[in-house]
Amino acid sequence: MKITVFGLGYVGSTLAVLLSRQHDVFVLDKNEQLVDAIRNDRSPIGDAKMEECLQKEALNLFTPKEVAEAVDGADYIFIATNTQLDPEAGILDISSIHRVMESVISSYDKSAPPVIVVKSTVPTGFTEDLKRRYPEFDFLFCPEFLREKTAMEDVLNPSRIIVGYDETSTNGKSAAEKLGAAILSCVDDSSTPLLYTSIPEAESIKLFANSYLALRLSFFNELDTFATVRGLDSSLIIKGVCLDPRIGDYYNVPGPGFGGKCLPKDTRQLIADFDNAEVPELVIRAAVEENELRKEFVAEQES
Repeated sequence: MKITVFGLGYVGSTLAVLLSRQHDVFVLDKNEQLVDAIRNDRSPIGDAKMEECLQKEALNLFTPKEVAEAVDGADYIFIATNTQLDPEAGILDISSIHRVMESVISSYDKSAPPVIVVKSTVPTGFTEDLKRRYPEFDFLFCPEFLREKTAMEDVLNPSRIIVGYDETSTNGKSAAEKLGAAILSCVDDSSTPLLYTSIPEAESIKLFANSYLALRLSFFNELDTFATVRGLDSSLIIKGVCLDPRIGDYYNVPGPGFGGKCLPKDTRQLIADFDNAEVPELVIRAAVEENELRKEFVAEQES
C-alpha cells in the first residue's frame, strides 16, 4: 500500500518507520529539519531504536518535496500533527489537523479518495465532525500509547492496537480491518491485541487511558506528601500497598508532579469533554488539582 504520514513528532515518525517495513510510506512535516533527519537515516526525535531501524532495516520510506507526490494515490493518510493544549481555553488546539486536510483536499486522487486516519490526540467527537465537514472521505481514529523515552520500542511492541471506524459508513469496517491487519503485520508480536470500536470510543480510550495514568501518579504523589509531612518512609508504604496484586507494582514512583506531552493535555481535554457533555465528574479534575498542589509542595520542600 501507499501510506502518507503528516507530522514527524514522536507519533508520526515512529509510525512511519513501523509501516515502512511492509509498505511505501511518504512523510511530510512543515519542519524541514525533521524531514532531513529521516533522509539521512537519523531519528528526528533522538530515538536510538529508531536510528537502528533506519540504518539497519530495508525500509520503504520516502521524503517527497511536494505534498501532491505524497498524497496522490495514497491508500491511507495519517494525520499525526501535534495538538497542543490551549492553556486559556483548556482544550486541545486542533488547527493543525484542519491545515493538513486543506492540503489533502487540493492534492488527492478524486477517483479514489484515501482513507484518513487521525493519530493526533483529539476531543471526543472531533473525528466525526471532520467526517461531516469532509464527507468524501472515510475516517478512522487510531490512538497511540507510546512513551517519549521508549517511543520506537513501544510502537514496535505495542500493548494493544485500537482502530475506531465510522459504523454508518459502507466502507468503514473494511477500511479499519485492512488497517489493523497492516499494522499487525509490521509489529514484532503478531499476537498483539487488536480492538475495533466506534470512532468516539477510540478517542475516549486514549483520553481515559492517559487520565488513569495521571490519576495513579497523583495518588502516589499524594501518598508521598503525606509520608513526608508525617516523617514516614513513603517507599515502605508504597511497597506494602503495591504488594496487593489488584494494585500492582508499577507507575508508583513519586515525583514533582506529572508532566510530558500527553498527560497534562489529555486530562484537561477530558475534563472539557465532561463539561461539554454536562456529565458529572470529580475524579480526573481532582488528579489535575492534586498535580498542581504537588508541584507547589515539592518547590517548598526544596527552597
